[in-house]
Amino acid sequence: MPSQPNLRLRALLLILLSSASLADNASMEVRVGQKADDATVPANFIGFSFEITAARVMLAENGDKERPSIVPRESMLKLFKNIVNYSSGSPDTEKAPLLVRLGGNSADQSCFEFQSRDSASAARGGPCSTNVTSTDLMNYASFAEAAKKSMGIEVTFILGTNMVVKDPRWGAAEIREAVRMGLFKNGVVRGVEVGNECDSYIATHPFDGLSFFSDYEKEFGHYVDVYHRDGHLPRGAIQGAAFADLIRPAYDIGIKTYLEHYGKELFSLSLHNYPTSTCAVRKNAKRTVHMHEILARKASREQAEQYA
Repeated sequence: MPSQPNLRLRALLLILLSSASLADNASMEVRVGQKADDATVPANFIGFSFEITAARVMLAENGDKERPSIVPRESMLKLFKNIVNYSSGSPDTEKAPLLVRLGGNSADQSCFEFQSRDSASAARGGPCSTNVTSTDLMNYASFAEAAKKSMGIEVTFILGTNMVVKDPRWGAAEIREAVRMGLFKNGVVRGVEVGNECDSYIATHPFDGLSFFSDYEKEFGHYVDVYHRDGHLPRGAIQGAAFADLIRPAYDIGIKTYLEHYGKELFSLSLHNYPTSTCAVRKNAKRTVHMHEILARKASREQAEQYA
């Protein structure tokens, strides 16, 4: 009988930065008050989640959402350095690498080294509307190298891969290239995700045959097999689940067998918890998300405890 794997759950606090504001070259105004906020960076803060196209702008100078660059963005390096310095953990404690999850909705729109010729598909965010290339991987590698050399901090990445396309060969090709470049071996890439907020596919991708937990679990297993066979993915290099913060009873119940089947493949779970739902439900609402919400120590703890 399979035993419950000892999978360590960490409270994940992910600041989800949407590429929407970047995609349209929209201006952005940031106001900083004089009064210091009492909140500190929690000791269990482990990183960020960037859309793949947003990472091209966030991480590199002269990058844009269509064409990645490999010159690290100095301002982002300094931000990462400050986060490490102002973490509320003990200064004598060795800091874990800051983790950057590359994915979100763009994960299920991306394929490696594939330039979509279907303009209609691309316009509606079709299954291969974002072309991920080896230059993206070089962008991640150069940023991690600069962070280590100039800032003295470790940064590692999680590659988001496309489950909606229902063809793991695209993700396997990206993994294979990352292995060839030595990105897993040298710690630039910590692992991969398969799909994004898969428990919401019944609403977001209702015609892809992935609407129920049994469909998801079966397809996940297929992806894992192909990623090992064709992509040479190291064991224990998958961030599992990638579930939204909604009530999905079948997924909550099914997580036990999921961990029994695939626990040895996973190094963590990705459980999403948002400080506000206005970004998804009330798109026109002008609600401000305050710093104390983003940095709340319980922001993801209660969500993770469901799976402990």
